[in-house]
Amino acid sequence: MANDDLVHCANLREEEWAVLCSAFPEYTEASTSAVSAPGALRLEIPVELNEQEVEIASDLPLDVDSLPESPARLRISNLPPLILELIFPSTYPLRATPLLARLHTVNTWLTSTEIGRIRQRLIDIWEEDLHIESGTLWRTCEWIRSADFLHDLGLMDGSVRLLHPKPHLLAQRLQEHDAAVKFRAFSDSKFDCAICLTSLKGSKCIQLNCKHVFCRPCLTDFWSLHIKEGDVDRVMCADAECVKANRPVTEDELSRVVSEAETQRWKAIKRKRALETDPGLVYCPIAVCQGPCPSPNAQRLKQFDLSSVDDVTLRRNHLTLRTCENCGFAFCMLCKRSWHGLAPCSSDIKAKFVQEYMELEDGSEGRLALERRFGKAQLVRLVTKFKEEMETENWLKSSTTNCPNCSTSVEKSMGCNHMTCTRCSTHFCYLCGQKLRAEDPYSHFSNDPNCKGRLFEANGWEEEDDEDFAADPFD
Repeated sequence: MANDDLVHCANLREEEWAVLCSAFPEYTEASTSAVSAPGALRLEIPVELNEQEVEIASDLPLDVDSLPESPARLRISNLPPLILELIFPSTYPLRATPLLARLHTVNTWLTSTEIGRIRQRLIDIWEEDLHIESGTLWRTCEWIRSADFLHDLGLMDGSVRLLHPKPHLLAQRLQEHDAAVKFRAFSDSKFDCAICLTSLKGSKCIQLNCKHVFCRPCLTDFWSLHIKEGDVDRVMCADAECVKANRPVTEDELSRVVSEAETQRWKAIKRKRALETDPGLVYCPIAVCQGPCPSPNAQRLKQFDLSSVDDVTLRRNHLTLRTCENCGFAFCMLCKRSWHGLAPCSSDIKAKFVQEYMELEDGSEGRLALERRFGKAQLVRLVTKFKEEMETENWLKSSTTNCPNCSTSVEKSMGCNHMTCTRCSTHFCYLCGQKLRAEDPYSHFSNDPNCKGRLFEANGWEEEDDEDFAADPFD
């Protein structure tokens, strides 16, 4: 090849490299001399996916002694780069193609067979582009960057399918790589803080799960103030869209913004409020503990089929099990005794023989037998407690109305018959106990046939108080 042709090839290589560096400066740090003169070039080309699902299966042969690891699935936007080490002859790109000295991947997410197929396909592409003055580097980079090579290899059809001896280990590495790429892209970009409206680089901002971005100082001050004041319900994304939707912040998001002490205070206040509004809350019966025992987690209860059980069985199933979070004591919510599984509550038996004891005549043989069995002082105490409970229950039935949502007993002292439960904020009618619509509770007293026109109807207490108040104090 003539010397002029060699110079022309060198100029073409330099122009090709300048275009590539301008479009993809992060692919390599090699200088233009690496391609203007015959020599080696190292390209590190990332693989970009559009938030694609990746499925990784085990490629180990079946073994009767051990089962292969189950497939791993994840959704990512970036795969680790392919690294190409190329050698350019002096006659490239007019008379010769690049020589592929080495091809490999970061984190080894492709098998050796797949690497071999990629190598062969690259050679075919370079043969197709031979004699083209613009060269083949641009097409090579785009073929890899756009993940077209995965389509050509049959590895992507709706989702990316990979093989690896340890699927879950590779999935973890791919997840970490994807997170690192996204973090670098976020840090290098500029964002407008929705609180102070200042434009800052992502390295000085934080992005929440809802994708809204704030500068760290603003969000830290905003959340810290509400945590300090105990207003944890306002610890949320400050964007108007999320405020309107009342989207709660997660513990992971919070811990990335505020201190550990503030995170613990937020958790403590959230838990305290959850316990206060839990209608099924009971306390540990151990006197030295008395820790709160909330209702069973709704997800845990899904494993029990309670649709076809009667009341007796319902009392015995796991809905009555409580475990103290302080001391670990497992007990029955009804009888407050140690958890007895499907065995009946001892309190039911006691209530039965207490009523039997009360019905027996004083000094009768039956009463004396019970006194010998359980002790007279113990029975007297149980009878006293039973009578007090009956009196309380009778008074509650006659003087209060239960909240239709949490069953809290509510007594009206004055005012109208539209009530709001102080425990769960449910609106209801004091006369009939019916739950009312919060947006228009008073329509009930105009439309319901039983309560129509009775919004301000007084109960017995109010009538007596009104008569006393109306009496002349000087008579």
